[in-house]
Parts: sequence; structure tokens; C-alpha cells
Amino acid sequence: HASFIIAHRTAEAKKNEFTETLIKGHFPDCDKLTATSQRVELILQGHKFVFDVDHTGPYKFAVANAQQFSHHMNIPHTDDYVEGSVRSLADGGYLVTLAGRSRVAYANQPPGQALRLVLDRKTYLFELEYDPATLRADTAGKLAKRLVPDGTHVAAGTAYAELEVMKMYL
Repeated sequence: HASFIIAHRTAEAKKNEFTETLIKGHFPDCDKLTATSQRVELILQGHKFVFDVDHTGPYKFAVANAQQFSHHMNIPHTDDYVEGSVRSLADGGYLVTLAGRSRVAYANQPPGQALRLVLDRKTYLFELEYDPATLRADTAGKLAKRLVPDGTHVAAGTAYAELEVMKMYL
């Protein structure tokens, strides 16, 4: 369900960007609208699932590499892919149809945070991928100063940079 919703959101964003560009009187980049395939990576309960999602028609999607996840979630599928459709609802939810069964899902993903999916009154929290080579701050700001050189091992709790946030240094 989550991969279908992410693909639907991406397709809608591309369509809206294309339309806004036309409204402004500019010639839009057709590649953005015609690119119908995308890779979706989701991490649930420590297991990473990678899906190749194709936008096959209005509101319709086909997800390849879904065998492991489909088995885990007890969703009927062929050996190659799972087909389904997604429609946005007026209340912010999504009507997701898989294998002839329709369900209402609610998805929320604030920027930089994990995807929260509510499906059949059960909440699924998809984790963000942890990359130990990437250092991230809890707040947005401007990098003011590096306290350690690149490539240096940094122990947990050790300051590695100074950030400027609203004229304050963190």
C-alpha cells in the first residue's frame, strides 16, 4: 500500500508541476511527466523492501519485486508484480485497491521524518534509512564551522560542527 501511495504522490506532484509551468507560459520539461517508473525503498520493522513501481494508467500502478513484501502482508500477487490503483480522497486519505480489495489509507510524512501509514485502524511506521556516513542535525540551519576534518571518526555525543540557526550557534 505504501509503495502505491508514494508512487501516486510523486505522479500527482509531477502533474501539478507540469500544469503550473504551462500556466506560467513556459514550456515544461516533458521528461518529468513521461517518466513513469520509479524505485521506492521502504524500511518496516528493520526489513528493507525495494520496489520498482510503474505508472500504468490513470490512478493505476504495477509494483515489481513485491513478492517478499506481498507474502509478509498476505497480499495476492503474480510472480512478477502486484497491480493496483490509488485515488486521493477529499479528507486527505487514499482509496487503494489491490487484488480487487479496496481499503482507505492515510499517509503522513513530514519532511525529514518517517512515513506513517494508517491502514485498517492499524498504524505502520516506516523507518528512515540510517546511514552512519551521514551526519544530520535536528534543526535546519547554516553550517558555520566544521570542528573535525572530513573522514574523522566521531564518537556519539561529540560535537562535530557548529550550526547557525536564527542568529544562534548550536
